[in-house]
Formats: sequence, structure tokens, C-alpha cells
Amino acid sequence: MTTGQDDRPSGSWDELLMATAVAELELIDRDRETVRLIEAGWEDERIAEQLGQRLGVVRSIRGQVSQGEEVQPLTPHEVGLRRFVGEITTEEMMERLRSWPYTFGKLHYDFYDAGSWDDVAGLAALDQITDEEYRELRLIAEQMPGYPHD
Repeated sequence: MTTGQDDRPSGSWDELLMATAVAELELIDRDRETVRLIEAGWEDERIAEQLGQRLGVVRSIRGQVSQGEEVQPLTPHEVGLRRFVGEITTEEMMERLRSWPYTFGKLHYDFYDAGSWDDVAGLAALDQITDEEYRELRLIAEQMPGYPHD
């Protein structure tokens, strides 16, 4: 079976999407666990050994924490991935995404500053949310200030 858009077998594409999503969520979870252990008073070397995290990454995360930065804040992308891999239900995902305070990307002279709505568009582009889910969320987003009406 093919995707219809190209000659990649859909099973291989689905497996790649799943493996990528799982790996991304593992990274997010490991970073959050690193924060938890830092806040619990663990030394960097012990955290790195316990989690299989590079020492430089642990030190970088410690720096973020000491500066008061949020490490791996929840995003619409993550919510969609967690449903995609089966960690949460469609209902849980949609409940969270329906109430998300979306921000919208802005094109500057030499770069694009992405907003949280871009996460939803990305999930739709990779078929990690359905067309129907995307349409429902877009109707909500269109009512928000700053939505880029074409």
C-alpha cells in the first residue's frame, strides 16, 4: 500500500512517524525528570548517570532552572504526539487543544517567528491529527486575536 503522494510504503512512513514521536517524547520526559532531580538536590553527575543524560545537557538544564526558565513547557505539538503514540485519548487531546491560548507566527524581514498554532498545523501536515480535528481547532483559532486571516 502506498501513500498516494509518492512511492513510500505507508507502513514504513507510519513506523517512522511513530518512532520519531516516541523519541521526541522520551527526550521531553528525560529533560523534565532532570529538572525534578535538580530540584530534589541531586548532583549533576548523579543525574547524568541515573538518566543516561549527557553531563553537558544536565548542566545546561541546571542553568535554565537557575535562571527561572521553564524547561520543556507543554506545547500543542507535545499534546498531539502524546495522543499519536496512545498516551492520552483523542478526547483528552481535543479538550486541551480546544482551550489552548494560541499564538500566531509572524514573518519578519529575515526570519519566521513561529507561534503555538504552527504546532497544530505541523501535526495536521504529518497526519498526526485528522483533517476533522484540524478543522475544528482552526474554527476556534480563527476567533482568537492575532489570527492571520488570509
